[in-house]
Amino acid sequence: LIISYNNIQKLDLEVMDLSGRKIFTGRNISSGFTIDLSRYQNGSYLVILKNRISKQEVKQVIIKM
Repeated sequence: LIISYNNIQKLDLEVMDLSGRKIFTGRNISSGFTIDLSRYQNGSYLVILKNRISKQEVKQVIIKM
């Protein structure tokens, strides 16, 4: 998974499975940040990106193939 965005601010990141268990947490990530999800089971995951200044969240469900 590659996190890419057009904002210069750094973001906080959480990846959770659909049962709500956090499988990854990152703080102050930059655009182009890469997460290796190959060790996790195939399925759907929730990605939460938070802007530390405005507290705005962007959420997306991804499916690992």
